[in-house]
Amino acid sequence: MDYALIIQIALGGILLGGIYGLLSLGMSLNLGLLGVMNLAHGSFLILGALTGYGLSAAFGLSPLWSILLVPVLFGGLGRGLGSLWRPSWYKREPAEAFVAFLLITLGLAFVLEEASASILVHPLIGLSAGFLSWHWKGLVFSPLALILCSVLFAVFLFLIFFLFRTDLGRSLRAVPQDPEGALFIGIPMQSTRAWAGSLSLAAAGLAGVFWILLFPVTPFMGLKITIMSILMVMVVGPGHILRSIVAGFSWGILESLGIALWEAQWGILLPVMTYLSLVFIFPEGLKRSQ
Repeated sequence: MDYALIIQIALGGILLGGIYGLLSLGMSLNLGLLGVMNLAHGSFLILGALTGYGLSAAFGLSPLWSILLVPVLFGGLGRGLGSLWRPSWYKREPAEAFVAFLLITLGLAFVLEEASASILVHPLIGLSAGFLSWHWKGLVFSPLALILCSVLFAVFLFLIFFLFRTDLGRSLRAVPQDPEGALFIGIPMQSTRAWAGSLSLAAAGLAGVFWILLFPVTPFMGLKITIMSILMVMVVGPGHILRSIVAGFSWGILESLGIALWEAQWGILLPVMTYLSLVFIFPEGLKRSQ
């Protein structure tokens, strides 16, 4: 057994899973709190990647600064876009509201995709942080990968503290479980939804920066990423934030394993088939009380 290969797969899976964990977090907030299947979610990840690229190219900033700046910018953007989800829309019949949000976000996805494609000079771009990899006993280590792993670890520790130790975090967890009970105890729904939208876009933007630092980006991959994030969330049930993050990590590890077993373009087959099977067997998701 090649232990070096196993360790390499695990490290790659953790990094890729961290990106998917952020993506899944955002979609869980969209579905669980906003009641919106946001078809533009993957497009916002691409926009976050391009924003990080633009900050580096236009201002000469180190790409690592984008890890700090892009989530802040996208958090503010999410707060502003929260005004799109008007309270009157939530008073409609659930099916009508769902279709309305679906059409709005689908249109937004097409707009972002075409805007990104028209801005880019090259259809496929990446962003280099300028670090050199080093080798040790058959393993390849990248300082960038270690930095990104550390940032992911810090981000998820902060999220755990935020969700379980702050009033806003408890509200974000409570609303998907029992919206009527949340209203009864005085949780402000409009404000909580606005914060959910802000956190969702901040997570998507940060995931985009991680993605462009590790992999090439094309403006036409947004819908594929959106569908992947929906699968991740539906396995555990909308609104189960921590379990959605775990589902994202699991997807990344399975994809990394699939890449090791087959060619790179077939790596996604393993998580897709696994998650489709789980959704088929458990249509309501593997959800229990948080």
